Amino acid sequence: MNIEKKVQEMSEQSKEKKHVLIMVLGLLTLLLALIGASFAYFTAVINKPRGNQSLVLGTATLEGATFKSTNSLTLLEARPGDFVETEYTVTNPNASAKVRYTLKVVADINEFTLQGGEKQVLIKASGGNLLEERVIDFTDGTTTREGILISNKDLSSKQSDTYKIKLEFAETNQNQDANRGKSFVAHIEVIQSIVVES
Repeated sequence: MNIEKKVQEMSEQSKEKKHVLIMVLGLLTLLLALIGASFAYFTAVINKPRGNQSLVLGTATLEGATFKSTNSLTLLEARPGDFVETEYTVTNPNASAKVRYTLKVVADINEFTLQGGEKQVLIKASGGNLLEERVIDFTDGTTTREGILISNKDLSSKQSDTYKIKLEFAETNQNQDANRGKSFVAHIEVIQSIVVES
């Protein structure tokens, strides 16, 4: 009888050890998953492609650049000489940290072609801290879908950069009938918005 009782006690102790081992392994797995998720979140916030997210460090909150536009970049059934202008403001909301940003123009609709020559559909940027006007030629809609407008610009804490953006179907004084009546629609993206040391 003692042997059967002893075997039963050993079996129960073995089951308890297995339960403890399973709980420890489960907690370790959960801990590793939380660490991985936290690191992934940290990476996503700092290297966020666009929009506004925050990174919390202790009691400080560091945010990416915020932005707003006053008008869309749209020409419908365009004729040479048509244009639309907008202001695009990028703001650093942080009290003490710099933000670095890059702006990209993406053509959502571009029906224009190179027939009749280049430099018909132009997006121009001026203002901010630009020393000279930046121009992207979107005339060839079959190959030109996007372009960098502003690259790796640092913005000090609580500062803003305001750019004047102009979309135009430029008059070239040549035959532009191939593109007359076509449409172009684009938007601006912040493709990099990271907090950098002040």
